[in-house]
Amino acid sequence: MPFPVLQRTAGTVTYMVEAADVAARLSLRSPNGHKGMHGTVGIVGGSESMSGAALLAACGAVRSGAGKVCLRVPAKVAPACMGKYTEVMAAGVGTGGHFTEADVQTVCEEARNWSVLALGPGLGRHAETQAFVRQVLQRAALPVVLDADGLYHVQAAQDIFQQRAYPVILTPHLGEFSRLTGCSVAAIQADSVGTVQAFARSRGVYVLLKGTPTYIVSPTGQTVYVNETGNAGMSCGGMGDVLTGIVAAMWVRETHPAPAEAAFMAAYLHGAAGDRCVRTIGSYGYTPEELAKAVPQAIRELERQAADRYREMVPSSHFEDQGGGE
Repeated sequence: MPFPVLQRTAGTVTYMVEAADVAARLSLRSPNGHKGMHGTVGIVGGSESMSGAALLAACGAVRSGAGKVCLRVPAKVAPACMGKYTEVMAAGVGTGGHFTEADVQTVCEEARNWSVLALGPGLGRHAETQAFVRQVLQRAALPVVLDADGLYHVQAAQDIFQQRAYPVILTPHLGEFSRLTGCSVAAIQADSVGTVQAFARSRGVYVLLKGTPTYIVSPTGQTVYVNETGNAGMSCGGMGDVLTGIVAAMWVRETHPAPAEAAFMAAYLHGAAGDRCVRTIGSYGYTPEELAKAVPQAIRELERQAADRYREMVPSSHFEDQGGGE
């Protein structure tokens, strides 16, 4: 499905993500499929003061169709998380209220059974957690979605990305991206595409820069995707955590989309779900959890569009009863 081209410059093509582009990649599940075909998302996050962020990421992954979702939080946080979403396999790690270097081995061993790791929501900014994040990135042998406090802990160690054998998708908002790049928010806004391209190339990562609009860039920096779904009602805490879970779930679909595809699909669905909340709830006051619950409806609408296009392409006689006569 061709994307509408917004701009062509030397070495760069910028595309607008539209419903048809996402629908073309949201193929229907195999009739004989099973949970193992739809990926296992591991969510590692949370701390004593921010257990909700990790839960929202898990909710986003579940509502986006992940086959299994495993949530790992610090031990003291686990009682607040276990049973919140019965379909999420939640468990505590270690003995404290935040992750430390002592928890690295446990998480990396568990990650062997996961398809993708979403690292960062609600981790907190404890000095002991910094070593945990960096070592997990170095040792975990699987793709990673890095968000929130996970980004905070790698600001001074960004060479860690080039050391990894598996891809990383970063999902910063403008403030987080400002800290990563050392550029002011105003400077980024003045040249969002150029700034994201330069960073993605220099670090060898995929970047989903949240905002209005959202930009998705691959490590080559040659292709830029722009997403404009979403609305002002999404400007509240927790929305980005839901997006982290959606990105992870999209990445491990049975069709195995490329990282950039997973990122722009997730950005589109996240915004489309927010737009559905405006229609059904109102412009303001809907929650991140309500947005996550709207994701299946957003996916269903795209599936209907894909089915309608198929019917337009195939002669109507194809759908008629082809049974014999007398």
